[in-house]
Amino acid sequence: MLPLLNRQVNITELVLDKPVIRIEKGADGTFNYETPPAPVKPAAASKEAEAPSAPLRVAKSSVSAGKIVYVDRKAGSETTLDAVDLSVRDLSIPPAGGAALVMGISFTGDLSVKGIRTKDFAISDVHAKVTAGAGVYEIRPFTMKLFGGAEREGSASTSPGTGWPCRGGSTSPACGCADATPTSPRRRKCG
Repeated sequence: MLPLLNRQVNITELVLDKPVIRIEKGADGTFNYETPPAPVKPAAASKEAEAPSAPLRVAKSSVSAGKIVYVDRKAGSETTLDAVDLSVRDLSIPPAGGAALVMGISFTGDLSVKGIRTKDFAISDVHAKVTAGAGVYEIRPFTMKLFGGAEREGSASTSPGTGWPCRGGSTSPACGCADATPTSPRRRKCG
């Protein structure tokens, strides 16, 4: 009770199990979570309106088996993130807004996403460690598998101008790697 009297909000643990978040961008460019601005009404200054908000501290928080769907109606695209797991420790959010808010957020965390899909590509097994403090957001290390993961035979390299993997260490167009695309990566074992 003492933190509340000192205008502090301290949460010991916050858990979200199987949340589904759907974000839609309409053809007009507005998002489904946006609300139109309310008309400005002159209000009498109150002591409550002038008081700063309270800092928020969360000792431990987690999201388990979450799903995020992003739909862009204008572009006609949809991106889905499946099996999102996030754990955050020592989250601190200051009672400020704007740049001061971004500069004052601090936490450490781990992110795991089983799969990210669009109609054009798939990414799996995304893992990242995230830290934030003093306006610096660091994601290190960040790992993921593209198109089913790393090849186990031979060394992997990329074909010229495409950046797509070619097995056997060759980047020769004769290998067939020069026409690899994200939707149909052609991988041939090269001599």
